[in-house]
Amino acid sequence: MSSALVTVDPVDGTTNLAAGIPLVTTSIALARNGVVQLGVVYDPNRDELFTARRGSGARLNGEPIMPVDSRLELTDAILCVGNPPLPAAF
Repeated sequence: MSSALVTVDPVDGTTNLAAGIPLVTTSIALARNGVVQLGVVYDPNRDELFTARRGSGARLNGEPIMPVDSRLELTDAILCVGNPPLPAAF
């Protein structure tokens, strides 16, 4: 039997939203049998819709996104991780 799970984060970037920072998206994922098959992220501030389907690559507003050059080093990447300073702040 196949099982499906849809995960929705209606305000991905809650801390940013609370701080008035316009880096907020809505994220949706579909997994079947524990494997993510489809992902959608919408950025209303930039009117950008990112989609990806397993085996079909990723798109931005319907146009294919070119793959990242595998020769790049991890040290060339930018990673942003954030958590609210105090959970009670919300």
